[in-house]
Amino acid sequence: MNHASGLPKPTVRFIRDGLLITEGVTTTRRGSTLTIDDVQNSDAGRYLCVAENVGGATTSSVDVAVARSGVPRIVRTHRAQPHVTAEQVALQVGVGQAMVDRGMRVTMNAAATGTPTPTLSWYRNGKQLRNNSRYEVGSDGSLLIRKVNRRDEGTFEVRAVNSVGRDSDTIGIWFAERPLLSRREGADSVSPIPTSDRIFYPGQSAEVVRGRTVSFVAGASGRPTPHVSWRLPSKRLLRAGQSHGRVSVADNGDLQITNAQPKDSGRYIVYARNVAGTDRVLKRQKTQLTVYDTPRLTTRMTDSVLVDLAATMPSIDNSLIVKPGARVRMGCASDGFPAPDITFEKDGSVLAVGGRTQIANRDSGGQQVIIFDIKPTDEGRYRCLAANRAGFDSSFVDVAVQEGARIVRQMGAIFGNQKSVRVQRGEQFQMTCNATGGSDLTVQWLRYGQIVGNTGRVRQGNGVLRFDRVEGDDSGGYTCVARDGAGQDEDSIELTLGEMPRIEASRQGPLQRPLPASDMSYSAGQTAEVVEGQTCTVALPISGDPRPTVEWTLPNGTVLERGESKGRVTVRDDGSLRIEAVRFGDSGSYRATVSSVMGTDSVDTPVKVVGKSVNEK
Repeated sequence: MNHASGLPKPTVRFIRDGLLITEGVTTTRRGSTLTIDDVQNSDAGRYLCVAENVGGATTSSVDVAVARSGVPRIVRTHRAQPHVTAEQVALQVGVGQAMVDRGMRVTMNAAATGTPTPTLSWYRNGKQLRNNSRYEVGSDGSLLIRKVNRRDEGTFEVRAVNSVGRDSDTIGIWFAERPLLSRREGADSVSPIPTSDRIFYPGQSAEVVRGRTVSFVAGASGRPTPHVSWRLPSKRLLRAGQSHGRVSVADNGDLQITNAQPKDSGRYIVYARNVAGTDRVLKRQKTQLTVYDTPRLTTRMTDSVLVDLAATMPSIDNSLIVKPGARVRMGCASDGFPAPDITFEKDGSVLAVGGRTQIANRDSGGQQVIIFDIKPTDEGRYRCLAANRAGFDSSFVDVAVQEGARIVRQMGAIFGNQKSVRVQRGEQFQMTCNATGGSDLTVQWLRYGQIVGNTGRVRQGNGVLRFDRVEGDDSGGYTCVARDGAGQDEDSIELTLGEMPRIEASRQGPLQRPLPASDMSYSAGQTAEVVEGQTCTVALPISGDPRPTVEWTLPNGTVLERGESKGRVTVRDDGSLRIEAVRFGDSGSYRATVSSVMGTDSVDTPVKVVGKSVNEK
């Protein structure tokens, strides 16, 4: 706008390069204005404003330049900035993040394009940085940090601004941290060594049992994230993500050994490295792994018994019966790592050695207890215990010193402490009565006070009563009597007849008849074809003595007993199975199992669910 005054009122004209401009000129009471829309390069030049009247003329001028690109653009680099350990480093805008060392002289360079030339300024946490004792903003747009420290860690922003617009970018600086491993020095001493999988840390002495999984947690920290590697006892180096046989190093640097073996024992060295340095657990810090073998008895007490007088040798349930005055030797041998210690106990306490009781080495390895002139006071349970830090193994012998006849009341001899036994009618069966005594020992079976005579079906000899075929009149009480010149012993047992459990099932295929619309009943063993929505009942007629238990196994594996329910499925007290409001998902095989001390029987009942007919719908 040009404002001119005078009397008379002057006339205003706009001229460029000697030519009068008429377009875009507007005149108001305040003055005259020239407006140029959609400026082009051809509009550049010197513009004159001329005001004149009869009294004279006056002029003013302005030079107009048309800029090709006015918006500022910061010049960026996309090259990664390396870690520099020299005293100074220069960073270029565009690297994003850069790592520096404490105390360095850091220069951040920036350049920008644009017309008019942009002004560059630096900001931190939203505040503009100005020259002071720590920062210097250069005339070329650079930012100098004279001596970088922890307070400078973070993001710096550079802004380029001119009259047309603005642009900005950032540089982040951060400090590298030397790697640090998680270490725990000393031994992880637990006795006995747990048989579970174990976790340890560098610097520990690790002890595990063969076959377990052992892990060493590196726990490496640092910036940037350190690279972890392990040197095995074989001198092989494994890096993160690598494995060798049963040994592997996870991506986070943890070492794992699966199915540990004694050959895995040795020293393991861990390294953590990054650009700031290295940390390692040194040899003197002893990351030592020892894999133990649990003791195993190679010779058990019952394998090593030697008696120099007539005796009953170890039999069922590790029993040894000897006569008074005998010399008895019994011991054991073992292997394991480390070599197990062998100790002997009597009746749960450490065996007292001295006098007639001695401990000696066995010629074939291991140790043995020797009892001279054995007496009734020496009776008891003798145990050999082989133990090391990994565990133990043991065996025992029950020693009895007897005079005169005596029945051996152990499992298998008149069925241990059982006072009754149930037998299936028609089966072959025998009862054995073991006894000790003098050379005149006799063992006989009696019934109602009378010796059981030999018949076609029943006969006895050497303490064994045998039934070729058990019949109903064989039930009742039987007594075993052992006698010799020194005395008598006896024991009794009751023989009861029973019946095998049996399902009186219909083991036929599906019924060949139309499906009714009402609820359906079937017998176990039949194929039940049921219309969706019906209630299906499967009867289970059973027999057996004693009364058998009943279990139904559903297609999904669920087991139900008498009186139990699962959703729409119920097992009744009579053993039958009832499925209410049958669905297609109920299709499958249902197994009924009946059991008692006499045995087991089972039958499968297939259930097939079909859709309703059109009329039913």
